[in-house]
Amino acid sequence: VRVFAFDKTGTLTRGTPVVMQTLTLDCPPGAERCAACDDMLALAASVERRSEHPLAQAILAESEQRQLGHLYPAASEVTALAGKGVHGWVNGSRLTVGSHAHSHAAFDEHADLHAEIEQAEAQGHTVMLVSQGEKVLGFVSVADQLRNSSPAALRALKRLDAGYRLVMLTGDAPAVAEKMAAGIGVIDEVHAGLLPDDKLEKVRRLQEQYGLTAMIGDGVNDAPALA
Repeated sequence: VRVFAFDKTGTLTRGTPVVMQTLTLDCPPGAERCAACDDMLALAASVERRSEHPLAQAILAESEQRQLGHLYPAASEVTALAGKGVHGWVNGSRLTVGSHAHSHAAFDEHADLHAEIEQAEAQGHTVMLVSQGEKVLGFVSVADQLRNSSPAALRALKRLDAGYRLVMLTGDAPAVAEKMAAGIGVIDEVHAGLLPDDKLEKVRRLQEQYGLTAMIGDGVNDAPALA
């Protein structure tokens, strides 16, 4: 094996992200929390209630901490959008909790939030937009921490053979991925914003370029690449 391709969330990171920020278009300037962002978070939690994804668990934990679980019933007809997010129906409205890239492509109505989203991603936060119908309500940003063992493990691989190529494959935003890779210090390539099929294609290209390749990951989004 000459190349090791690593997923990020839950593999290099702990997989236990926490909510860092909630913001809607209706939040008062400078407010860390308001009724509008609580309502958005409660809607997001109603859609994420049946998901086991680490990002969903962060939203549910924050909703529980704010005691918002009683505001909305669990969403119906919940559908996972592989590598993009999830949507379902709440009180007759279609709710979508999706990645920044997916929401931008699908709705493209969050220009007023753009600067705040860029700032959150620059800090290493993963941003999920919450949309009701075709309208973006706001976003929830979460942050995950590197596993304590990840930098040491990858550096140990490099000590075994400096020619080993270490690659990060992630569905997260490029700014988040680059910041995480910088914290590890020995990753040779970062490929971000990948859907499950994109990860599969990257692994195939690594095999073509370098030969036998190891893929390290967890979860549904990594299954095609692992297989």
